[in-house]
Amino acid sequence: MLKVHLKGKIALAFDPSYISKSGKKTSGIGYFWSGVAGRAKWGLEFCGLAVLDLIRKTGFHLFGFQTSDLQDEE
Repeated sequence: MLKVHLKGKIALAFDPSYISKSGKKTSGIGYFWSGVAGRAKWGLEFCGLAVLDLIRKTGFHLFGFQTSDLQDEE
């Protein structure tokens, strides 16, 4: 599908997004960087990967995943 819709110059984009969330029982909750606030904040983080068509100025989402808090791993 991507070969049909993409033209020439392409790039990959990675976008981590902070989501505010209160509570302590949500899986993966922790401190994550919020670019808007300019600091780490309590909540969730979702990361997305997309391929960008630089000629047509559009993008196609490839996949996304929730970032786990590294402190949960310990």
